[in-house]
Amino acid sequence: MLTLAAFFTSTNAQVGCLDAYCKVFGRRLVVEDGQDEMPRLDLRKAFRPVAEDEEPLAYERTEGPYGKLDMPAGIHWDKDGMLPLSDNLGEIAPVCPDMSPKWAVNAAHATHFITLEDLQHYYNPRTTWENSIMTLAHDKLEVVDHALEHRYPRGAPFRSPLLNKLAYHMEQKHRDRGVHGEWNAFFVMTHVLHMHEISLMIKERYHQVSPTEMTCSCIAKNEHSIRHELIEIAKFFSDKENQKLTEKFEMKDEWHIAQNTLEQVRRDSVFMSKTHGFANDAAMYLKCKLRRF
Repeated sequence: MLTLAAFFTSTNAQVGCLDAYCKVFGRRLVVEDGQDEMPRLDLRKAFRPVAEDEEPLAYERTEGPYGKLDMPAGIHWDKDGMLPLSDNLGEIAPVCPDMSPKWAVNAAHATHFITLEDLQHYYNPRTTWENSIMTLAHDKLEVVDHALEHRYPRGAPFRSPLLNKLAYHMEQKHRDRGVHGEWNAFFVMTHVLHMHEISLMIKERYHQVSPTEMTCSCIAKNEHSIRHELIEIAKFFSDKENQKLTEKFEMKDEWHIAQNTLEQVRRDSVFMSKTHGFANDAAMYLKCKLRRF
């Protein structure tokens, strides 16, 4: 999967990589597993080999519950251990109290495929269809002014919202209708899992924040900035050249959840946890919009 942060940049078709993603993460490096070590999640199935005229980046290994996660050693974190603001994608938003300089892109990332069920499940169970959370329509990739009810297959057959969402996208893929029918299943699946993970990240912060009236008024006044970032995400999804990049992810059993699936989701989560203001910006925006319910 290509991390969602890469949705806000252009495609480098010659090397088959998104510029911003490559800038942050580089391309995969084949590393031999050492003996007597925990099994390591392998990126080789998820990323193309390094081009012949390129030098591979060195990687640092991070211990974790799923083995060892390789992260490029070439990433330059700031003094707080975060990704420098200049490397974060998206535009600088109008200044609002208690929000980061790029709060609009953070809010858009958190809500670009959100549904009414998501709002109820993760944030406020009293939320109704009258919510005013802007998002993208799943079938047309157009900005809509409120999160819609999800259209699950066969009347939501599972108790888990996550499983119902995966089932929905599987149906979309197999029927080849809607935007997700045009994307590789590996990309779709890791995207759904990634959004679930960051929603849990934001949920934790959501129940801690208490934005002031000044902050909420400022966000409401400048919601056009969120709309702009949503449009940029829609442009990425709609770009046929970007869709071609997912061809390298094709597998015989394309919905198979393998080690590289978990590792890609984990890498995306690490990236977002080190993006300035991400969870706080999204939580403040959602709290301002949903606290009336």
